[in-house]
Amino acid sequence: MLLKYLDLHNKILRDAKDPEEVAQELIKNGYYVIGVNSHNDGAEVKNKEHYYRFFETHFELFEKKGLLMLPAVEIKIRDNNYSALSELIKEFSRKFILIKHKGEEYHVPFMIFVHGVPRVNEIAVKEEKLDILCHPLKEGGKFNIEMAKEAAKNDIGIEINYREYRMSKDKEKRLKEQKNLLATCHKAGNKVFLFTATIKKGELVHINELIEYGNKLHEDLVDESIENVHELLMKKYRKLLEQTEFSLENMRKKHGLKTKR
Repeated sequence: MLLKYLDLHNKILRDAKDPEEVAQELIKNGYYVIGVNSHNDGAEVKNKEHYYRFFETHFELFEKKGLLMLPAVEIKIRDNNYSALSELIKEFSRKFILIKHKGEEYHVPFMIFVHGVPRVNEIAVKEEKLDILCHPLKEGGKFNIEMAKEAAKNDIGIEINYREYRMSKDKEKRLKEQKNLLATCHKAGNKVFLFTATIKKGELVHINELIEYGNKLHEDLVDESIENVHELLMKKYRKLLEQTEFSLENMRKKHGLKTKR
């Protein structure tokens, strides 16, 4: 199973007091590719200097240990100024982090996520530069077939969020909601992404727990999500991936995997 050990919506490394300890824990729990996700502060990521320095300091170090980190921003509208969303997405699509690897410099773009809530969902699905709409059912959000079709047309992925299920007091209700979301996405031809969406170190789970949840939702969801993540990573980071030990061929060799590709 190619790229089985991934989670592109993850915040625990970003603010870790001891990033190396957390990185080792991620590796121990089966993670292979991590999207180090931050929210926005206006048109910049939160704690910009720290966030950029984190990648500058740790990217190559962690890659040698077996953990690939990639930058992601989850744009959140906090003041109900929803008209600003489009410009924020465009602004972040132009940004990059300078990463050094084996003496070479790479201008690594952000994965662009949007923090879904009721009013945001219908706006976000029209944005061509958006990669993934996160937790569209949060705060009572709705995601209907018209939104799903619009998202599919603009190649926007929809997140299936494991943390929401794991933290829920009514897991059966949450499971049913996510199954309905998945059915809507499939009907519209959407790309679906299964992530842990981990925030705190104490919430870290073994990657197999995410896979087990995916299988509860749909027998093919894990493979589908893996294919979609692979396509996203190749589209945005092909050159960097080919120069690291995380190239497609090396992934196959490391895990003894076969792929449909």
